[in-house]
Amino acid sequence: MRRGKPTGPQQPQSLEESILAAVHDVEQSGVRGKRREAARKKRKQVKDLFRGWKSIVLWVLAVLAVFIVDGVRREYKEFAARPSDISGTVQVLKHGETAPVTLTGEERLKDDDLVITGPKSMVTLLFPDGSAVQVEPETRFQVRLLDFERGGKRDRSFMVESGAIVTHVSQFFGAKSQATVCTPTAVAAVRGTSFRVSFDPATQSSSVHVVDGMVEMRTPRAKGNVIPGQVTSTQGYDPRGTEVMNADLVRRLSLRTEQLKVHEEPPGAVDSFEAKLTNLADPILQLMGI
Repeated sequence: MRRGKPTGPQQPQSLEESILAAVHDVEQSGVRGKRREAARKKRKQVKDLFRGWKSIVLWVLAVLAVFIVDGVRREYKEFAARPSDISGTVQVLKHGETAPVTLTGEERLKDDDLVITGPKSMVTLLFPDGSAVQVEPETRFQVRLLDFERGGKRDRSFMVESGAIVTHVSQFFGAKSQATVCTPTAVAAVRGTSFRVSFDPATQSSSVHVVDGMVEMRTPRAKGNVIPGQVTSTQGYDPRGTEVMNADLVRRLSLRTEQLKVHEEPPGAVDSFEAKLTNLADPILQLMGI
């Protein structure tokens, strides 16, 4: 039978053994302290890194929010036209009002607003994409619809109750956008073009002079395309044919449309970025009712 180790009380350590044990304990305590200090530093580094990234993320989100808010502000401008180059007596009958007031240039024209020009009076209406409409003397011109969908799709409709307008539709209007200029007897459907529309209430005749691009002229009884240098007209709903404009008229209309084109500028880098950002954020903005 094997003998086990003594189980009785241990013998007292010698002085040398006690000193060595104390030194060992101090060394182990120092190692543990260094480990704790290293762990504490690592935790602090992780917290500082997280805090730094958190600040960066919050800063980026704040900047993006500013761009989105400004992008939405730009979108709201699509629902109004800005008067410019007012000469003579020009009035506006705002939707829902009973009497017209003098157009000062501070107003913004919206759906169903009616512009009335007196003799020898004109006004130009400007739009955010660079399109422009010049309202001629003795004209009643109504803004019927100014619509805009996020992503750049525009829908605009105007009515020439009497008189005439010259219109330039900007090349930045949008590939999927549409614009129409109506008279009581006809509709001119356009995209990316310059043209003149007139209506004479006395004879119930409409006419379209095309400077650039192509215009589709239609009535309840006829439809046809008009190309640059041509003029087409209707008597009531009946077409009266298409003719070639004389050179002097082409020159004068070209000069007027060139004056309107000066308002056409490509979207800036910030505008383009904000448009892409608001388009990307559209699902969230719709949930917010924006």
